[in-house]
Amino acid sequence: MRSIRGVCSFVVLLFVTAVGHADVLQVTRVATLRAQPTRDSDALSRVPDGIDLELLDDTPTSGYYHARWGSKDLEGWIYRTFVSRTSGTPADSGAAPNPNETDVSVPTDHSWGQVAKSTGCHTLDGLPDSGCTPGDILADEDEGVICSADFKTGTVRDQTTSRTEKRGVYPAYGIPFPPAGQTQGKAQVCEIDHLVPLQLGGADTMSNLWPQCSAGYANWQGPSFRDKDGFENYLWYHVCKKKDVTLHDAQINIASDWRKAWEHAGKPVCGNRQKCP
Repeated sequence: MRSIRGVCSFVVLLFVTAVGHADVLQVTRVATLRAQPTRDSDALSRVPDGIDLELLDDTPTSGYYHARWGSKDLEGWIYRTFVSRTSGTPADSGAAPNPNETDVSVPTDHSWGQVAKSTGCHTLDGLPDSGCTPGDILADEDEGVICSADFKTGTVRDQTTSRTEKRGVYPAYGIPFPPAGQTQGKAQVCEIDHLVPLQLGGADTMSNLWPQCSAGYANWQGPSFRDKDGFENYLWYHVCKKKDVTLHDAQINIASDWRKAWEHAGKPVCGNRQKCP
């Protein structure tokens, strides 16, 4: 995320101060150490979860803690929700095993709307086929637009593609359309989902659509559409309310591997985007 670039950035534990002891910030989710206490400042380094940082100033500035990563000889700022604070001495971060690069790396750009195929699509562990559903966005919808109280997804929905066209994603993915009685409410088993949600600037185009189901339907494996719906609310909350995730990073993280970002964020459950964790 330039900080979800870690995503969804995420939840970092911070430790309580004790007199006569050093203060420690333990990173609980992949985070970014920044040059200044703002989300737009230069990123000094990605910080894997489990790393201990030395707290330099007791009081956060704009929500950021001033900290030092000893083994890297780096001093910078890390957002408070990515760490847990306690008293003690930082462990030797250099001795801690680092995650694989693929566990923390997130693309910085994305090829929006570039479809490679429209048939023979397959889902894998709750993710769409990137060749069929790469994701698509409306470039003119920035934070100012999607965070505005006047913005409604209804102004975008069904404006580019019809409901009949949307139903075409089921045969494209080889998934049967849900039977009557299982298309809405508590009995709903699937939804025609926008990979990048409309509330995060996603486009209502076929390249951004796929059938997302739930366990037990058509051999579905991985998280369900309800899990992703809650994560979409979580991302909107962090982009628009907490302002510790940029819209750009939220869009790329959810389009490139929404499940990975969701898991790194602690699998948040958020039914109301105004009151997310």
